[in-house]
Amino acid sequence: MTTSQSMSVAVSGKVAAAFLSASIAMVVMGVLTFVRKDQQWLVPYGPAAQYGGIFVYSEITWAVLWMGLYIAMRNKERVGTIKFWLVFFLMSLAVATGLAESSLKWFPLPW
Repeated sequence: MTTSQSMSVAVSGKVAAAFLSASIAMVVMGVLTFVRKDQQWLVPYGPAAQYGGIFVYSEITWAVLWMGLYIAMRNKERVGTIKFWLVFFLMSLAVATGLAESSLKWFPLPW
């Protein structure tokens, strides 16, 4: 099997649900990191500060999305290719990283 053939492997709904839920949860983590200043609802446990809440809420988002998407997509035989889902995952990683780093004020977002 060549490299171009291996990147066009069909992905089942179960695998697509994992990619999609992880990607969305990662973006949620980036958004929560971006808005963490003075957000008391992000502090579920005092010593962990906002980072504990960011982690907890993004993990809850991932778990709920994964269960729902798994149930909704489990019978699908082909939901895109591994190349599509890998690119989707990497783009969501870039968005989440950009949001998190922007909150550090090293480089502001253009808007």
